[in-house]
Amino acid sequence: EIPNNNFDKPKNNNFMPKSSSEIVYKGNNAPQNGQLNNESQNSIISSNEVHVITDKNNINYELYDKDFTANIIASPKASGEIFIPANVDYYFKKYKITGIKSQAFAGSSIRNISFAEESFINFIGSNAFDNSSLREFFFPKSLKDVDVKVFSNANELQEIHLNPNNKHFSIVNGILLHIKKGTFKSLFTLKSFNGEFTLPEGTEFIENDSLSEIRGLRYLKSETQSLESIKAPFTNNKTLET
Repeated sequence: EIPNNNFDKPKNNNFMPKSSSEIVYKGNNAPQNGQLNNESQNSIISSNEVHVITDKNNINYELYDKDFTANIIASPKASGEIFIPANVDYYFKKYKITGIKSQAFAGSSIRNISFAEESFINFIGSNAFDNSSLREFFFPKSLKDVDVKVFSNANELQEIHLNPNNKHFSIVNGILLHIKKGTFKSLFTLKSFNGEFTLPEGTEFIENDSLSEIRGLRYLKSETQSLESIKAPFTNNKTLET
């Protein structure tokens, strides 16, 4: 029997996407932003360039044959404690899970997300946890890039844990920061935040919306001598005083 890692394989090529757990697309017909739209659902062919499959935890994946990688896409039925492995094993092929697309877990009932120590996850898109029940998130060491609004409307999120070997994120004065090439973006305000934030030393640029996710920000200080550019960082931040 062919091992399928808890994925169901359709018995023949004449299957309907709404009743099967695998859909096959080609090239530009693949779903955009992780959304399974009607046009994509009607684009079933036999090419096997992109597979869309669902695992036993109701997590949906796009599998890409061209480089044997996978992304997590819209999975509104996922719930509870979620563990993301390093790979998806599918029909004798191993696909590295490298990303979580925009709104992947929006509206879901997930409680926490953790990753394999050897995880390949390197990006997470915007509003990935929008209006979800997420309360706890673990950053793997492989994660390099996230959208500034990755945790927007994740109103139940309480705890963030950083892998000590992750060099791209830091917690400073109760703020989770994404640090990249002389810039930083605030991603989440921890409970320990006291309303006052000091720009990290070495900061060169403050980008659009980079401070908009600091909830309860009242005072901003700067001790850096290298600041060169500021681009509307306080959009939608209504608590800043000075």
